[in-house]
Amino acid sequence: MFLVGGPRASKRIDQLALAGYPHVYNLNEMARKTPAKRRLLVALAPSFSGSRVPAMLDPIAQTEPHHTLSEPLHPPLPSQLVFLVNSLPKSGSVWLCGMLEHAMDISGSDRVRISHCADLVFDQNQPNLGGAVSLVRDMRDVVVSWFHDVAKSDLRTGFERARYPDIASFYFECFVGLIGKSDRYFGGDLIGWIDRNCANYCPLIKYEDMVADPQRALTKVLNAWRIHVPEAQVAAAARAFEPFSLRKSGGPRDGYVGKMYQHGHLRNPGSGNWQKELPAEVLSDIERRFADYQQRLGYA
Repeated sequence: MFLVGGPRASKRIDQLALAGYPHVYNLNEMARKTPAKRRLLVALAPSFSGSRVPAMLDPIAQTEPHHTLSEPLHPPLPSQLVFLVNSLPKSGSVWLCGMLEHAMDISGSDRVRISHCADLVFDQNQPNLGGAVSLVRDMRDVVVSWFHDVAKSDLRTGFERARYPDIASFYFECFVGLIGKSDRYFGGDLIGWIDRNCANYCPLIKYEDMVADPQRALTKVLNAWRIHVPEAQVAAAARAFEPFSLRKSGGPRDGYVGKMYQHGHLRNPGSGNWQKELPAEVLSDIERRFADYQQRLGYA
């Protein structure tokens, strides 16, 4: 096979064809038909150190070559890379951040960061983004967990008493308006948020699946990010963040994850708490107002 280019390519190709060689390719013609940007990306791919994921809101996939041309990674990871857990609050974000840091051997580095819903529109533009994951949870459990977190935070931050004394007051006086009108939650378009992420190859993790099998959830995320971590190292990360291990060790101490655990995120993971705590009127409203979200994720 001959690849021929340069100012005398046509003459050389004719000579080779007359000599009977069957596979002769004109590099000049190939270059003419390949966009200059693509040729440059191919040439620079081995040394590329920028973001490895497509931009979330990029309909013409301008960044996709970066993602597809960069090589899979193995620990130790390049020090410039950061990662995002893009989630609905109270969906196990800190837990997943901690396990990912441990699995990728970057604990305490603050390189796995939480980004809630529409935050990703801006967070995706930070340099050297190594990967993002969507983390979701049953809305009924989200409401219960969020209520308890707000009540605890109120007492810790100087309120004489919790602003919302029960789940119903929290849900109707705060949660409904916050999710339905805040730009951070796409004005209530949670289906659009999930589908937009999925359309851009962002792995989707359900909190309930992470509770059932944290190692499998970690493996799914790392595979989607094309980061090759030994199975034993992933298993060790899952074990390190088991409730018993966390309570015995007190949780991580360093970085954002350590700070959050020291502030009360040391809780037992679980699902279905809504069955004991949600008032009937709140449950009925969730099933109506968030029906599309619940059905999209298989919670209905």
